[in-house]
Amino acid sequence: MPTTSAAGTSAPPAPSDTHRQAPTSGALLVVGFVLLSLNTRVAFGQIGPLAPVAHFGSAAVTVLGLLPPLCMGLFAPLAPMVRRRLGEERGLLWASVVLVAGAILRMLGMPGLYAGTIVVSLATAVVNVLVPVFVRARFSHRHVGTMMGVYALSMGVGSAIVAALVAPVAQASGGSWQLAIGLAVVPAVLAAAGIAPQARVHRPRPTTPAAAAAAPRRHVARTALAWSLTAFFGIQALVFYTALAWLPSILIAAGTSR
Repeated sequence: MPTTSAAGTSAPPAPSDTHRQAPTSGALLVVGFVLLSLNTRVAFGQIGPLAPVAHFGSAAVTVLGLLPPLCMGLFAPLAPMVRRRLGEERGLLWASVVLVAGAILRMLGMPGLYAGTIVVSLATAVVNVLVPVFVRARFSHRHVGTMMGVYALSMGVGSAIVAALVAPVAQASGGSWQLAIGLAVVPAVLAAAGIAPQARVHRPRPTTPAAAAAAPRRHVARTALAWSLTAFFGIQALVFYTALAWLPSILIAAGTSR
C-alpha cells in the first residue's frame, strides 16, 4: 500500500520483491540508471572548452550558457504531467529519446546549436524531476541515498569526459566544432538504450487522493521558505553555469594552453 504523508499526498510505494527480482531490476537497472545519469549534463559542458577553439563570439557563449538553466526552470513543470501520463520509466525513456534528437540537432550549424540546446534542456528538465521519484520507487529505502549520490557523481563524470574531448576532436578535424558537438550523441544514445528495458515495468500511475485534493493549501509563492530556496538555488545555478561557459576562455586568456 502506498503511504500518505502529513500533507495528504500519496508517496510512491516502496519497491516490492517482485520489482527487485524482475528482469528489469538488479544489475540491468543500475547500469541503465548510471548511463542515464552520465548523460544529463554532457551537452552543457561542451560550449566552454569549445568556445576558444571554435571562436564563438561573446554573445553566443552567453546565450548558450544561459539557455540550459533558463529552459530547465521553464520546462520542469512538464515533468509531473509526463509522470501522470507515462509513469517514471516511460517518461525517462521518452525524455532520453528527445535528448538524442536535441543532441543531433545541435550539430546543424549555429541555428541548430541554439534550437538543439533548448530541446536538450527540455528533456533534461524532465529527467531532473523524474529521477528522484524513479530512485525512490525502484530502489530499496537504504539504497536511495547511495543512488542519488551515484546520480550526482555520474553527472559530473559524464560532463567532464566529453568536455575534455571536444577541443582535441575539433582541432583534429580541422576546426569542425560540429563534429565535436556530435560527441554528445554517443552518451545520449547509450542513455536511451540503457533505460529502455525499464519501460517494461508497469506500475499504477500516481493519483491524488480526494481528501488531499479537497484540503486547502497555502500557495507556494506565499511562503518565505520557497523564496529563500529560489534565491539560494538561483545563485548557485548562476555561479555554476557562468563558470561552465566562461572559465575555459578566462584560463586561455591568462596563458593556459588549450
